[in-house]
Amino acid sequence: VNRRNGNGDLHKRIAWPTSALVALALQCFFIMHLLLRPNLQEYFPNNCSERRQQQHLPIMGISASFSSPSSVLPKAGIENKLVTTSTDPPFHMFVYPTQQDKYISHNIATKGIYEPPTTELIYKLIPNDLLGGDVKLKKHYVAVDLGSNLGYYSLLLASRGMHVISFEASPDSAWLQRSSAALNGLLLSTPTTQSTASDGGSVTIIDRGVTDKPSTGRLSRHSDSPGMTSFSAVDKFDLQKGAAGTPLDVDIQLVRAGDMLKELGIIGSSSSNNETPKIEQSHNLHLLKIDVEGFELKALKGLDLDQYKFRHILMEYFPDMLRGAGTDPPQVLLYILSHGYKFYEIVGRMGELRKIDVGDNDAKGLRDWAEMAEK
Repeated sequence: VNRRNGNGDLHKRIAWPTSALVALALQCFFIMHLLLRPNLQEYFPNNCSERRQQQHLPIMGISASFSSPSSVLPKAGIENKLVTTSTDPPFHMFVYPTQQDKYISHNIATKGIYEPPTTELIYKLIPNDLLGGDVKLKKHYVAVDLGSNLGYYSLLLASRGMHVISFEASPDSAWLQRSSAALNGLLLSTPTTQSTASDGGSVTIIDRGVTDKPSTGRLSRHSDSPGMTSFSAVDKFDLQKGAAGTPLDVDIQLVRAGDMLKELGIIGSSSSNNETPKIEQSHNLHLLKIDVEGFELKALKGLDLDQYKFRHILMEYFPDMLRGAGTDPPQVLLYILSHGYKFYEIVGRMGELRKIDVGDNDAKGLRDWAEMAEK
């Protein structure tokens, strides 16, 4: 579990798989997933990390300046660094200057990886042999990334064969992610072209915020982590409004993610078992990852979990940010619980999962757990 200190410098994360599973612990990554297989050992093989070569590729210290592709971006362009990750498989990505971004960009540029426990968990959720070489299945396995930042997780998921729909509200972060996806040959303008796409994964980038009711808003940004932006009204975490002439000096459109998926031709699955959905009827909604700095409940309601039943949900739980967005923190957990998910926590550096026991009364136990986790 990665933690942020009392000033919110680094979030505590947890993971939770389920249809009946969900993980948490104050300010953490969760992975909820519709667990439709009876054997977790089968679903999360322990030897997944042993099977892959832990090869640390050299980091490319290349500085590049880019002209603005949009009137939103500064005319002077953005100077950033191109790095090669040490993930399995590795990929190239653009990051912010490390002196400007002391968290995400710094870790990726110096270590080639971000949040090792969560990265290891993704290896287990999406093993290299998940799709069994079936090209038709490959073209319909979908992951949705709400709040993708620089795109580390979107690119990682795509590099392992997923077709990723990536939402990022910050104009400059979304543009850097689009550049990274194009550099790796993963950029896809719309997933409806998957029928002619290569056998590998892809990333479709939606430069919008996500909420339950379409609207516009202004983002605030952390002074030491430009990828950390939020629509929440929170002063505690050094979030600052965009100054005149900066990328955040603009009204950002917020949309319902479910509406966008429908427009893109992503069909929700109504199946309640673990059978692979018929290709002509639906996509296999394999993973939903959420990190929207307080807008988690609004984002989930705008997605519609009744129609879009993801096998796994990986979510950040950050109570203070949720309050800043007007949400009682346990409500986001109870909302997910009401859709059949149970909670698991990521423990250790290899992405192991530990179930969170909330007792017989799931709703009361979950609220009690959330209150205890904040103390």
